[in-house]
Amino acid sequence: MNSFKKVALGLFLLAVFVIVLVFMLENQQLTSISFLGMTTQPLPVSVFVATFLLGGILLGPLLAMVFKRKRSRI
Repeated sequence: MNSFKKVALGLFLLAVFVIVLVFMLENQQLTSISFLGMTTQPLPVSVFVATFLLGGILLGPLLAMVFKRKRSRI
């Protein structure tokens, strides 16, 4: 059963990778983001989406650990 979970997880990650790759290849139109008076250089939409996705993947667990520690101290 354990090997089935590993294979299923591998197939799921492969599917996510393929979906992200197709998304990046299909969204090549240039755009810029303006926030608080700062504007980025025109880059493909997929670059912004991938950057924010990776930021969320990294920041989410870190914030969860911080809030979990605060909750356990109270």
